[in-house]
Amino acid sequence: MLTIARSISACIFCFLFAVTAANAAEDDWLTYRHDSARTGAQPVASDLSDPARIRGLHVVAQFPPEGSPAVPGGFKASPIVVDGMVFIGDVNGHFYALDATSGALIWQYPKAGDPPLNGPSSCVGDDFAGGYGTYGIQSDATFAVIGGQKAVIFGAPDPTVDLGLGSARLFALPLSPADPNDPQPIWKSHDPVARVTGCHPGNPHELHERIAYSAPLVFGDKVYVGIHDTGDSPIQQGRVAAVDLNTGHSTGFQFLGAGNAPGDGFRGGGVWNALATDGTDVYFTTGNTQPAPWCTFPYGMENCPLKTEPPNNHGLSMIRVDKDTGNVKWAFQPVPFFFDGDPDWAAGATVMSASCGELIASVQKDGWSYAIDAEQTGPSPSCPLSGHSWQFPPTTSGCPFSGGVHGDDDYRRPGAAWNDVFIVRTGGENLVHDGVAPGYTKLHALNACATAENRVRWIADLTPNITAENGHVSYSSPTVTGGIVFIGTNQNPIDNKGHLVVLADPTVAPASQQVCSHVDYSLPDCKAPYAPVWSLQRLADVPMPDGGSLASMRNEPVLAEGRVFVATRPPAHLDGNQGAAHPDAGHVYILAPGCSCDFFLNASVNQLYLDPNTCPIRVAQGGASQALLVMSGPWVASDHGVNANGVVVDKDSLPNGSTISLTPGFEDFGPGGVPRSDGLMGIQVSVPASAGVGPYCVDVEATDPATRVSAIAAVPLQINACTPLTACPPGACGTFPTGCGGNLQCGVCAPPQVCTGGGCCNPFVTGCGERCPPLQQFCFKTKSCVPQGRCPS
Repeated sequence: MLTIARSISACIFCFLFAVTAANAAEDDWLTYRHDSARTGAQPVASDLSDPARIRGLHVVAQFPPEGSPAVPGGFKASPIVVDGMVFIGDVNGHFYALDATSGALIWQYPKAGDPPLNGPSSCVGDDFAGGYGTYGIQSDATFAVIGGQKAVIFGAPDPTVDLGLGSARLFALPLSPADPNDPQPIWKSHDPVARVTGCHPGNPHELHERIAYSAPLVFGDKVYVGIHDTGDSPIQQGRVAAVDLNTGHSTGFQFLGAGNAPGDGFRGGGVWNALATDGTDVYFTTGNTQPAPWCTFPYGMENCPLKTEPPNNHGLSMIRVDKDTGNVKWAFQPVPFFFDGDPDWAAGATVMSASCGELIASVQKDGWSYAIDAEQTGPSPSCPLSGHSWQFPPTTSGCPFSGGVHGDDDYRRPGAAWNDVFIVRTGGENLVHDGVAPGYTKLHALNACATAENRVRWIADLTPNITAENGHVSYSSPTVTGGIVFIGTNQNPIDNKGHLVVLADPTVAPASQQVCSHVDYSLPDCKAPYAPVWSLQRLADVPMPDGGSLASMRNEPVLAEGRVFVATRPPAHLDGNQGAAHPDAGHVYILAPGCSCDFFLNASVNQLYLDPNTCPIRVAQGGASQALLVMSGPWVASDHGVNANGVVVDKDSLPNGSTISLTPGFEDFGPGGVPRSDGLMGIQVSVPASAGVGPYCVDVEATDPATRVSAIAAVPLQINACTPLTACPPGACGTFPTGCGGNLQCGVCAPPQVCTGGGCCNPFVTGCGERCPPLQQFCFKTKSCVPQGRCPS
C-alpha cells in the first residue's frame, strides 16, 4: 500500500476509547459519526486513505444478497461496524446483524415472523418521515459494554406499550446472542422514552413524540437520546432522556427545550440529533419553538404570525449541559424567537479537538455555521463572537440576528472534523446575497482555527443531484479518513441513481483548479476579505447498484475495517414521489478500495490509470510484461504529458526480485496519426520464477513537466503460473527463452536472413535491424519508432 502515516491523527479524545479500546478494534465504527464526539472521522489509516487505491472503490458484498428481494422501504439509518459485524435497522422496524465481509445475515431482532418494532399504519397522523410512531428504525445503533458483555443499543417504536401506537423505547441486545435464531434483549428501557398517545394531527392534548433522528449516546453509566416531534403537528416539548446503562431504568437527568416542568404546556426545542460529549459534559442542538403556522415566503415580520415566547426558551440553540443533571451550562441562540420561521438546528454538535482548543461546531438549517469555544464562561457566548468562536459566513448582525426571518431550509446534516478542518455543507460566503439554495450543492472545508479571511480551505461542487419541488437538494453527512472525504447523493439525474462520491483534500491528492471563496466572484475579481481556494476533483464516483438514495437524514458512509459501508432506500423523485425511479432499492452495500480494472473515469479530472485493454498486467512466473498507462484530464491537456516523469511509489507487495520500469510520457495518437488529448507512459514489469501466483498491486506516480501536477495510480498485476515452452516456435532462431527462466536453442537462419530478437528476418526487406525504445515498434510506413500499435495503417 502507498506509504502513509499508519496513524492519521492522534487519539481524537482518549475518553472515547477508554471503555471500548479493549473491547473493539481500533478501526471499527462504534456509533453514529464514528465516536461520541460525533467527528465523522476514521483516525486509523487504511487503503481508504490512499488516493491511489480509492479510485478502484467497488462493491464487494451486499445484503440482501444478489437474487433476493430488497428490504421494502430500505434504510434511513446507517450501519455501525463492531468486531467484524455490521448492525443496522430498517424503516419497517427490523434490526439486523450482518457479517462485515460477506454481508450475510447473522441474526435479526425481532426474529423472523414476530411483529416488527413499529406503530400501526392506522396511526400515521402527520405523514412526516413515517408518521407519529410508524417510522421503524431511522437512527444508528451504538456499541456499549453492559456488565462486561458486548452489546448494541438502538431506539425504536415498541408495539407492546401505549396501545401499540408507536411509543418508543431503547433496546440493548448482545452482539452475539445465545440463540441467534431468537435473540433476547439484555434490557428494554423500563419506560418509553418517547410517547405517542393519539393519532390526530394538531391535537394539543396528545403526545406525538419521536426519537427517529437521535442515535443513542453512551457516556459513563448513562444512555442519552433526544426527543423531538412529527412535523410539528403539533410541536412537542423537546427533551433529552437518559437511562441507566446497566438496567435501562430512568435516571434523574432532565433537560427541557422550553417550559418549567415536563408537560406544563410549553412546547419547542426538540432534539433532532445525536448528542455528543467531550468526556466532561453533553452537547446538542435544538429545534424551533414557534408553533405552526410558521412564517411564509418571502420571510418577513409581515408574513409571520405574532406568538408568545415560552419561558426558558432553549430552542434554536447550541447547548452544553451537565452530564448528571441536565442543567444548562451555556446556550448559544443566534436566531431569536421572533425571527423563528422553523430553522430547526437539526445537525447536532461536533466536538473538535483543534490546535486552538476544544470547539463545538455545527451548521444550522438556515445555512450559517458556527464554532463555539467549549470552555467559554457565562450562560451564553458574548456577541460579537470572539476568541476562537466564529460564525460562517460572518455577518454584522448574526449574534444574535437582529432582522430577517430564518426559514425551513435544508442544512440539516452534521459536518466532519479532521484535525483543524470542519467539513460541512453550509451556505457559503454568498449566503447573505444569494440566499440558501446555491450552497446546497457545495461542500466547504472550513479552517476552524484560522482568521475569517482564511476560513475557507476548499470548496467541492457536488452536482449533479436532483432538486426537490421545495428547492432542497439532499446529501448524506460527510465522513473523512486521512483527508479523503466520502459523501452520498440522493439521485443523479443522468442515471437516476444515488452515488457515493469521494474527494481528497489538496494535501492528499493535488487539485488543479481554484475558485474564489465567494463563488459569485471570478478569480481575477477575488479580493479581500475573500481569497482563491482549491476546488476539489473527484477520486471516485460509484453509483449504487440498486439505484437507491444515500441521502436520508442520518445516512453517512461508514469507514471501518478498510471498507466503506452504506445503506440505500428508494430515492425521492423530483415530484416528491419516493421510490418512483428505483422502488426495489433497499440494500446494505460493502465497498472495498484497491487495484481494480473497474474504476471511475472522468475526462474533467486529473487521472493516471492502466489502459483498460491491458488491465490487469498479466505476467508469468520468471517472465516480463509491458503495458501502457494513460494520463488524462486538464493536467496534460497542453502537452499531452510528453516527457512526464514516472516513479514507482510503492511496490512492497510484489515478490522480492521483481523489477518495474517506467518510460517518459509520450503522445497518444488517434486515427490518421492525429494526437489525442491524453498521454501515455509505458510500464514494464518482470518477476522472478519464485514469485507466488495471484493478484498484486503497485502504486506509481506521474508528474507532468508543463503543469507540475502529479497523479497516482494503483496498477493491478496478475502473476500466473509459468508454463515453459518445450519446443521452438515457427521462425525462432538462436537462444529463445522458455518464458520460465530457461532457454531453448532454436538453430540458425538461412542467408540473407539474420537472427535478431529470437526470430529470423531479412534486414533488406523488413528493417529488422532497427532498434526502438521499450514499448515502441519500428513503423515501416513512417520509417521511425512509434508506440506499439500506433503505426498508421
